Amino acid sequence: MHRLALKFPVIKTTAISLTGLWLLLALLPATAGSALAGSYRVADRSLVIEPPQSYCLIDRKVEAEADLFRFMEEINADLNRVLVVFVDCAELQRWRDGEVAFLERYGNVLTPIEETSYPGMARGAFLEELRKVMDSALPLDLEAGQARLEATMPELEVGQSENLGIIEADDAALYAGIAQGLEYDGRTFVMLGIYSLTLVNDVPLSVNLYRPLKDQQTAARLISEQRRFLRQLLERNRNLQGRIEGPATRGPG
Repeated sequence: MHRLALKFPVIKTTAISLTGLWLLLALLPATAGSALAGSYRVADRSLVIEPPQSYCLIDRKVEAEADLFRFMEEINADLNRVLVVFVDCAELQRWRDGEVAFLERYGNVLTPIEETSYPGMARGAFLEELRKVMDSALPLDLEAGQARLEATMPELEVGQSENLGIIEADDAALYAGIAQGLEYDGRTFVMLGIYSLTLVNDVPLSVNLYRPLKDQQTAARLISEQRRFLRQLLERNRNLQGRIEGPATRGPG
């Protein structure tokens, strides 16, 4: 049996650094994004990643967007490799036009920095082992995860974070959450991150989506987006060979 030794950012990427990420997204000048797919090499495996529907990849050829990508790399240092970063296209356009001061809907895809792969391991077996790993940090209890989510609704104090643990699960992924109280320009709010943990072409991935927590349906909407994105991701990679012959092409993100 495979032994999992993953370093997905259950806390660090989604919680501790949310404040800095929020401020960076507000301060960067807006630039055009790309909705194109890209090919990536991870642990000698090939992956095709395109952003979720209605999201655009940031373009690292543009200085401001490169700064954002580097920031995400810094907060994942020694833990994960950042494969792509994407932002809601419509919101990006409004930001670019000066109609909004900051971005609220964004996400990324990560893989452990060691570029681990699990050749021949079924996704279901991977998720079962992952449940055991995560259970050591926060006991697996879907109802308790939902209760923790509902408890964050009144408000979290600025800087306070809440690990929600696994709040949903299916045959494609485990869906976990993190919430943090933030303040920007005199406005206080709770930022919710939903991350799905899965296995694609033998490669473990963490797919992360962020949005202000506005009501009890915010998490449900994010999980629904995650599921659509995962179906797209799995379908795009279904017929690819696991091992790459020659160099892979890097995507625009």
